[in-house]
Amino acid sequence: MATTISAKLQNFKFERILHEDPSHRKLVILGRIAQETSSDNLETNDDLAILVIEKTHFEKSETNLISSRISAPFTNATENDIYTWFSAFLLKGDYPDVRIQMTFPATLDHIAKYSPEIPRLVAETENLYHNKIKPYIDSLPVSKIQWVYNILEHKKETESIVAENIDPQNGFIILPDMKWDSKSNPDQFYLQLIVTRRDIRSLRDLRGTDIQFLKDLQIEIARVVFENFGIDSNQIRAFIHYPPSYYHFHIHITPLTLTDLPSATIPRAHLLETVISNLEFDPEYYKKITLHYSIGENHPIWKIL
Repeated sequence: MATTISAKLQNFKFERILHEDPSHRKLVILGRIAQETSSDNLETNDDLAILVIEKTHFEKSETNLISSRISAPFTNATENDIYTWFSAFLLKGDYPDVRIQMTFPATLDHIAKYSPEIPRLVAETENLYHNKIKPYIDSLPVSKIQWVYNILEHKKETESIVAENIDPQNGFIILPDMKWDSKSNPDQFYLQLIVTRRDIRSLRDLRGTDIQFLKDLQIEIARVVFENFGIDSNQIRAFIHYPPSYYHFHIHITPLTLTDLPSATIPRAHLLETVISNLEFDPEYYKKITLHYSIGENHPIWKIL
């Protein structure tokens, strides 16, 4: 069988890519495999072939050796506070084959974030927010989001900025999310818009007075995406996490074609269009509404409930 497979692959003639799925590390390509029985050189549909190529997972028995096998050159590198992202080589080749995020020094919260956990559904009422959640948010040290202020103050990641408005009240910065490897996957973008103002920490702080602010951001998002990626506003999703991964108001921006994105699903993700509509219906909607979301048992919020 191995001989037969080898012969077919050697005779495979590439035609085009049918599909790319970076989130699953999968590539589907179309080609032709020449048939020995062909009576002439005319290509027919009888020799069409499709290869679905997917990178395999890391072997558990070798995970303790992986860090020693990561080799330079390190490319597409970004460093901000305790976080570093870069592309590197795990196997020998012409192009980096791994994208790495390093957190150092890591805290117990970081360890909990990446550890397996049982999910729990939370019904966060207005009273629960004010009695438990808000005091927790207020207790968080500024150092938790120092990396955000580094971006807003142009101390870090200035070379990554896609768009910016420097207005102190209505300003923002749009830049790549750490999840997006822009070099190997330019079309399936993942951007974040981080607002300049510091009085909005989460969805709960939004009021009717913020409607125009949000609409202006919506317009800017559409403009920036079209200018940089050439796709229309009805081909993207702009959404807000609740609870957020960090408590400084920001908006996630991805194309609709980026489908394997658990954090973009309900109940955690709230579409910007829906948020605006809810505030138009009731200016204090996010002050009063019971918000449902799932978090793991390791999440700090679950531990205080």
